[in-house]
Amino acid sequence: REANPFGSDETPRRAKFQILTGSMTCPACGSDFQDTDEMKPGYLPPDKFETQVKLKQIEDIQRQQEKDDSDEWSPEDEVDWLLRQSGVEGQDDSSSIDIDALADEMGLDLEELAKKKVICKRCHGLQNFGTVEKNLRPGWTDEPTLSQEQFRKLLMPLQNKVAVIIALVDLFDFSGSVLPELDKIAGHNPVILAANKADLLPSEMGHVRAENWVRRELEYLDVNSIANIGGAVRLVSCKTGYGISALMEKAQSLAEEKECDIYVVGAANAGKSTLVNYLLDEDGASKKNGKMRAGNANKW
Repeated sequence: REANPFGSDETPRRAKFQILTGSMTCPACGSDFQDTDEMKPGYLPPDKFETQVKLKQIEDIQRQQEKDDSDEWSPEDEVDWLLRQSGVEGQDDSSSIDIDALADEMGLDLEELAKKKVICKRCHGLQNFGTVEKNLRPGWTDEPTLSQEQFRKLLMPLQNKVAVIIALVDLFDFSGSVLPELDKIAGHNPVILAANKADLLPSEMGHVRAENWVRRELEYLDVNSIANIGGAVRLVSCKTGYGISALMEKAQSLAEEKECDIYVVGAANAGKSTLVNYLLDEDGASKKNGKMRAGNANKW
């Protein structure tokens, strides 16, 4: 056996995939953080909001430094770099900034902050107490950002993108949790239908039988996008983690083949936040002995 099969090759190995979030975005619901109105999505108390603003500054500098170190630059990147090097007003050079020193100056402990998932007040109530203010419930509020029409507007552009779509449904509220517009949203993209709460199925019900039932129900509901090339049905439990690794390996394989991103969609309470939080928790456990980057950007 070779002691060092890669020799002196220092080519960076590609990470499995990355969950893309940011310091100013709630990782549970996707709302932008704000500290002005408790009755709107994304609310954080002022002190927590201020911390996230500081993390955003560090995150922007980190992103710029990573771009500077990258071998793949667009023409716009080259122009931006030349402007920063020439000291043009409004174009600060971030390449020489020491992130750790800047964090200390801001009073931030990046390692401690990276261990925490910051979510908005609405999502905190849902996750910890199962409650949410009536005027923050989709379908019960006049808040435009929580309207069904707004959700449709957010999802419909996926049909024009190359993407892999994980559609989460609740096995115990199947017809109520399948997105009626799923075929339109997906377009020709592969759809992996993840049937959540499989851990609650009776032991006598085999998984092949359960998957076949899911397919028959989809046919009855006239949802045909899982027939797209690469489409599949997977039984999972976002709470226990059952089936998640196989689900993500399937999605990652398709995403690498198509060179695209993975999107998770689903109705309210289907398990989207639980899935994302499970992935984030698994990632945190795998990195507990190392330093993690600031903000809420995490790798699986």
